Amino acid sequence: MDIIRSSTSNNICVVDERYVEVDPAPEVDRTTIVSLVASMVVSLVAHEWCRGLETEIEKLRSMQV
Repeated sequence: MDIIRSSTSNNICVVDERYVEVDPAPEVDRTTIVSLVASMVVSLVAHEWCRGLETEIEKLRSMQV
């Protein structure tokens, strides 16, 4: 199976004994992109905060011994 670019449009086409033209990707609005990026940032900050908290807990545990 070969993947080529159509000469008439910029769509990706698949050639496998038949010719199938793939629809172009749907438009993604700015709100969706901002929402996805914001959720990734919140997730990353929460993850880093939890790692820092775990480190502090380990320090306190080592001080008690």
